[in-house]
Amino acid sequence: GTEVRTEVNLIVKKLKLRGRLITCVEPSCTMFSWFTCSDSQPRSRFDSLASYASSYVSQEMDWPEDPAEEFHVEAFEDRAEEFDAKPLGGALEVGSLCIGSLPFDLRTPGVRSKLLAALGAKPNASVQEYKGGYADEKSNVWLLAGCMNQGIWFMKDGSDEFVLKLVKFDPSKPIELNETSVFERLSCEIPEITKDSSVSFPTKILKIVGAGNVRQYDLHVMRRVAGKTLESIIESYVKNHRHAELMQVFRRVGECFAKFHRRYGGRQHCDAGPQNIFYDEVSQEVAFIDLGMMGACLSKTDIEMFSDYVRRRWGSHGAEMLNGLHHFQQGYNRVPPVRAVRGGG
Repeated sequence: GTEVRTEVNLIVKKLKLRGRLITCVEPSCTMFSWFTCSDSQPRSRFDSLASYASSYVSQEMDWPEDPAEEFHVEAFEDRAEEFDAKPLGGALEVGSLCIGSLPFDLRTPGVRSKLLAALGAKPNASVQEYKGGYADEKSNVWLLAGCMNQGIWFMKDGSDEFVLKLVKFDPSKPIELNETSVFERLSCEIPEITKDSSVSFPTKILKIVGAGNVRQYDLHVMRRVAGKTLESIIESYVKNHRHAELMQVFRRVGECFAKFHRRYGGRQHCDAGPQNIFYDEVSQEVAFIDLGMMGACLSKTDIEMFSDYVRRRWGSHGAEMLNGLHHFQQGYNRVPPVRAVRGGG
């Protein structure tokens, strides 16, 4: 309401963010909209401010009596020039979509039109739900899509293709396990990741708000990468006896994993299964998806997790898969090493 907008405007005015934090309040839903961040921001206080304000309007948390004093805004005023905003196209954008009492069903015209408008897509953009597919046209092996998600859709807007992934919002979950929070942190720490074609990193995130301004879901909007999952590649190549080609694929994936670790200072993907690795058979390019755990502190490295997954899934193939892991390690070792980090950077 008016009180919240007044408090938010006070903070924005004092911080002089000039586009870094924008308050777009929908008539039917009081929410923060389009929070972007870049490498020039002092991390801790700015993130605290944004997280607290966003949490307040979406979860009805208690607002401090004097937000300017609470977040020590005065400390930023002498450094206002550091907050010049970059174009939104090069940064992660986090916004909100209020659907009221409607279920999140993109077959419902009202929800669909609201979503396309919020994403800046054309009204005639196509949106198709994805539930999985066969490893190849000759295979009877069905590979499920996004078992841990609430839904996955492919959106085509002109020549641009995106993946929309819906995840349940759980306010009780620790912040380090909240994918949206992880993406916000990563886009601040390593802003170049938003333009990296070898990863499917969100360009926009919409916090889906239902009746009573309760945050229900988060919708992650990512560029769609080319190729097939490594899981489907392995299934297909094994079934069709393309063993030599499969060894080349393993080597290429290992090389790209090493480049990923080197590029991001040793940060681990942390969910490094073949289902989260895409391989394009035409260009031989590799891309990584599902980065919602990237940088977490886990007991195993990506290499250990990947190897364990391959052994569990295709261990019955014996020496062939062990040979594949050998080629994977060869590819990884071709790239100059980076300091080993288990989980985080």
